[in-house]
Amino acid sequence: MYKPEKGVWDYEPNETVCTAAPLGQSRDYAPERSIAFSRPALSLLGNDGNLAEDISLAIDSELKDLTYLGPLRCQPERDYVWNKAQPGEIGIDGRRTIDALLASALLHRSKSPERNRTLNGVSKWLKKMNLADRFRLRQVGRSKRYEVVVDSHGVSANLRDVGIGVSQVLPVLTVAFFAPSGSTVLLEEPEIHLHPLAQSLLAELFAEVSSERKIQFIVETHSEHLFRRMQTLIARQIIKPEYCAMYFVERDRKGSHLHSLDLDEYGRVKNWPPQFFGDALGETAEQARLMFERRMGEST
Repeated sequence: MYKPEKGVWDYEPNETVCTAAPLGQSRDYAPERSIAFSRPALSLLGNDGNLAEDISLAIDSELKDLTYLGPLRCQPERDYVWNKAQPGEIGIDGRRTIDALLASALLHRSKSPERNRTLNGVSKWLKKMNLADRFRLRQVGRSKRYEVVVDSHGVSANLRDVGIGVSQVLPVLTVAFFAPSGSTVLLEEPEIHLHPLAQSLLAELFAEVSSERKIQFIVETHSEHLFRRMQTLIARQIIKPEYCAMYFVERDRKGSHLHSLDLDEYGRVKNWPPQFFGDALGETAEQARLMFERRMGEST
């Protein structure tokens, strides 16, 4: 296979072949931040340099509108140091979640709509999910340290002493209200360590925040409860099918393939992949059959 020399090449595909012409050879063509050429490179490219710069700026702008939260979130701490700064992001593992909540509660002293938006949103959904009756941030003496207190069923406890599900969903709820309006939020397995009701309510969170704050959520999940509630929201006409794309990832020897699930106006999937959620109906039928056989045996 022919490999061109290092440098910048201009590729022009046509119906039969793809031809390449060298635009130049220079060490200056090494990209900066993987998406942008250096000033010397742009100068060497001449008129093409302006186009390259426009493209890199457009890509950079799109990337800044992305917020990513991974599946492995930080374990809760007994308390947190806060230097009265508002973070630009909460981090891919949610490590700056409490900073964002403290900034929401304490930095916006005016009657601005921003005041307490994130903290109030998180508190609201923790209560809806039956994970906490109240969620508080309490300063430790006069220090720069703050503890997170969760009130549930008449008991107040430090975040570190409650179920792990609360600390794991906290970054998910926070990013929904902390991310700038109109941005895109990518989430991996937001449902980890949550009970079924809370998992299903995540679908309602995404639908409500998407509508109110114009946030686009891209979610990778293994939760049948989340998926089923999203179908129900479509059936209730809270979400239109064209505004909710669902995909199934299938892997074979050639790699992973993305298959679009076709949903109708009632949230029903027309092209279920085999064994997509196991065989729930088959399990129910088997249980009924075994119960019937056992009762027949006991009566004889």
